[in-house]
This record gives sequence, structure tokens and C-alpha cells, in this order.
Amino acid sequence: MVNKIAYAVAVIVVAYLGYQVYLLQGERSSISNDYREVEEEYTGLSEENDSLKDDLEYLSDDYNLEKELRARFNYRLPNEKLIIIVPGEETDTATSTAE
Repeated sequence: MVNKIAYAVAVIVVAYLGYQVYLLQGERSSISNDYREVEEEYTGLSEENDSLKDDLEYLSDDYNLEKELRARFNYRLPNEKLIIIVPGEETDTATSTAE
């Protein structure tokens, strides 16, 4: 009789431990997925940080800063004139001005 009770208790303990291992595996899987997501985000932010550092270094030079201001915002010096050239429409036939 004592052997049956000990056996039943052992089975219950093993079943409980198996269930706990199952729960831990699920939690481990969830944490592993979270880790992967955070690692991907870190990689993206690290690349963005490197890009921003490169831009900062590039724009730290006065010549490059002026070049970017001119290109993006049509910046000009007070003694300069800004000329904007609008491309005309292309035609398939050549036209002659001398007739």
C-alpha cells in the first residue's frame, strides 16, 4: 500500500515537473523572439547612427555645407543671381529656323 502511494506521488511530481518544463519552454521561446526583435532594432539603429555620423562629418566642412544648402534650398550669396532652367518639351521632328 505504501509503495502504491509513493508511486502515485512520484507520478504526480514527475507530471508537475514536466508541465513546468513545458511552461518554461514556452516562456523561453517568447523571450527568444523578443530578443531577436530587439537585436534587429538595435542593428537598424546602429546603421542609422553610423549614417548620421557620416552626414555630420560631411556637413562639418563649410564647403560641403554650402553645397548642400545651395542644392536643397536654392541658397545663394547676396551678390549672386539664381537662374532656374526649366527643360522644354522634346519633339520627335527637328525644326529649322532658317527658311
